[in-house]
Amino acid sequence: FNDTATTEIYTLSLHDALPIFSHELRTPLTVTKNSIELIMDEEDEEVRKEFLNMSLRALDRQNKIIQNLVDAASLQKKAMNLHFEDLDMVEVLSMTLDELKDFADSRNVKIKSKLPKDLPKVRASLLEVKHILFDLIDNAIKFNKIGGEVTIDAKHKGEFLEVSVTDTGAGFEKEYNDRVFDRFYQIVATADRSYEGMGLGLGVVKDLVEIQGGSIWVKSEKGKGSIFTFTLPVKIQ
Repeated sequence: FNDTATTEIYTLSLHDALPIFSHELRTPLTVTKNSIELIMDEEDEEVRKEFLNMSLRALDRQNKIIQNLVDAASLQKKAMNLHFEDLDMVEVLSMTLDELKDFADSRNVKIKSKLPKDLPKVRASLLEVKHILFDLIDNAIKFNKIGGEVTIDAKHKGEFLEVSVTDTGAGFEKEYNDRVFDRFYQIVATADRSYEGMGLGLGVVKDLVEIQGGSIWVKSEKGKGSIFTFTLPVKIQ
């Protein structure tokens, strides 16, 4: 985003979304294929390593796209089986940030974790909590400015733990705060849809939060960034 960009809204039917699905699934494969072809002819070890890292990032992103599709289908059919356990949010966040480090570095975005060490554990599913954190932080990096910051903090509020992901991107108009969680809905800065994605991520995140007994919302303002906040029930003492 940039501060002078024109905000445009996309709400897609499944039929209209199919070309986007195809593009999003093919792009990481194309990147990986091209990288491998370059590696085969490259003798410089550092350059080869960079091409390998590029391939890994592309495949990680495709894996996340596929996981969003699987989760969206499972949630729609109410067929998702969750394994609830007592989770330390600091530990889960640390695992998630390890997976996003290369992406943040590639965008020169600094990530700050401000989670207190004495937070109560949440009663939730590890894979789903990682999915929630990954998508929110991934978006905060992707829609941030080059050289921006992402801050994650949390606080204990009664029966819930409240986690917030704040970015220094351009944000969007307040009237879109509720609609960003709709399926196949995207807010983009320009008409060329320069940001990747299928408009599924935040819809899936909302469902994953709610089926674990929590809630999610966003506060965003044009030119001032966004704050995505979600809650999860804390462990019963």
